[in-house]
Amino acid sequence: MSKQQNTAGEDQWLDAVEAASNLNRSQFLIWLGQKLAPASPLYNMVFETRLQGPLDAAAFAGAWDIVVANNEALRAIIEERGGVPRWVCPPQASTSLVRIAFDHEHDPAAAYEAWLAADKTKPFDLARGLTRSILIRLGPEEHVWFLNQHHLVTDAWSCTLIRRRLAGAYARLTGAATGAGEDTGTPGDSEACREEERAWRGSEQAAELRAYWSERTQATPPRLAFFGHTAHGRDNATRRLQQRLSPRRVAAVTEAAGQPPFRGITPAQSLANLLYTAMFAWLARATGESRLVIGMPVHNRASRRQRSTVGLFMEIFPVEVTVDMDARLSDLGGRVAAAMLETLARARAGISDSAMQRSFEVVINFLPMTMPGFPGLEHSTRWVHADAGDVGHRLRLPVHDLDGTGGLTLEFEFARQLFPPALRSLAVEQFNAIVEALLAMSDVPLSALSLPAGEQPLARTVAPPARPRAGTAAPEATEDSGADGQAGGESAPPEGPVETRLAALWRELLAIEDPGRHDSFFDLGGASLTAVQLIAEIEEAFGIDFPLERLFDAPTIAGLASRIEADLLREIEALSDDEAAALLRKLG
Repeated sequence: MSKQQNTAGEDQWLDAVEAASNLNRSQFLIWLGQKLAPASPLYNMVFETRLQGPLDAAAFAGAWDIVVANNEALRAIIEERGGVPRWVCPPQASTSLVRIAFDHEHDPAAAYEAWLAADKTKPFDLARGLTRSILIRLGPEEHVWFLNQHHLVTDAWSCTLIRRRLAGAYARLTGAATGAGEDTGTPGDSEACREEERAWRGSEQAAELRAYWSERTQATPPRLAFFGHTAHGRDNATRRLQQRLSPRRVAAVTEAAGQPPFRGITPAQSLANLLYTAMFAWLARATGESRLVIGMPVHNRASRRQRSTVGLFMEIFPVEVTVDMDARLSDLGGRVAAAMLETLARARAGISDSAMQRSFEVVINFLPMTMPGFPGLEHSTRWVHADAGDVGHRLRLPVHDLDGTGGLTLEFEFARQLFPPALRSLAVEQFNAIVEALLAMSDVPLSALSLPAGEQPLARTVAPPARPRAGTAAPEATEDSGADGQAGGESAPPEGPVETRLAALWRELLAIEDPGRHDSFFDLGGASLTAVQLIAEIEEAFGIDFPLERLFDAPTIAGLASRIEADLLREIEALSDDEAAALLRKLG
């Protein structure tokens, strides 16, 4: 079975599971990603709003209850029934505002930061709630509203809607505004929008777009090596470097973006064209690759109801450009602007799939939105990083001006394993140098553009963990290497009937010849969807319940076999002699 056939099989399986679930395509992919890393906060979306002034805490709590009652996504949980995830909204809100006080502490600000560092990384129990809303008191007129949501039920636009509705309800309850025309949300909108998407997915237009994207993403680009570094394993830890641009600086960048070749339909699109051009140029210089893909989040809110519904979220679509290192930056800018328009013209909700998500390792999330304030209070907003991200994303760049200051904040989120501190700083310096060249409309070819070089050798590779020799135990996972074994090199063949059966499953699902007993399922090409297929095959082959988390903990044939054998032994001990003999004959 070829890799293309394997991917097609994954998508067919995904369609079948989606038919049994009421999650949409993107929600299912996020759910699956969380199942593969149950203890990771990779999908925690955390916003901190600092509030200065005489806040009415009771009115704030009442306003939150109003918003929760009218926006079902804030009450949502994910239940699993027979291995199929389902979105459920209990009628009674289970996400009341929690209130915490640190003003009695010797240093309230330090106490809050210590609490924040711990709470932002707490994983969600999907069956118990996907939203945490907390009002924190630091002083008589100093508060923090902490909102932490799982990405399954929110995106940045949803957070803006929540903030707007909370501010409006608070204004009404405190008498700062009347309730006339107040938008607090409409119960049932989230479910209705998901049903609309599911119905549209069966349309002729949806089929044409799926065919288009299937052809576009059939050949996955090679894995990028940044400065010669390549990553191994499934370490999803990330580190963020933040850069703030002043309003004056943003005005200069916006003016340059308004000129050809970057000029788009709107100023925001023009600015995005310039930033994507800078990133494509940097990727070409940092990796040496010419065929490059960047993920572009698209909000997918085509109707008024969709734009006003909390709980929908963006899908990421690939923008592909072939970079000519001998061409001028202005020529690259024209190619990027055209490629972005082409992607936008064919980006629709429900079209993204696993092949599309594997086609890029870098994402730019340009967010032209503003968080509204609360009457009588000064506010400032921070998007708090949970120090984790998708394993396949080596670099993410959210760009925003959440408080509407006229400036911009660029949040460079680097994969920790791939970018040590020195390379993070160097990457940002080089990106800035390319932006400067774009502003000056330099005619220098990209290959000749002068960029900061740093002080350390750049051509090295992050070494994979040492492979176990035949007859030795697999190496223990470390913080930087992840829990995986490592593919490549010599590996001992499978031993015993359970390992042999597992090896046969791996050959079928991964389209490989001879997997070794210490080879990592993920390093051999296993993806999230293939992982779930493997678990289903294991449960059918051995007649046991086998949680998906076990594959993440022990992704080798030897590791899985030891757990399966332990489960089988417990089952056999509970069987009669005849039943035990029948089971052993079935297993070979």
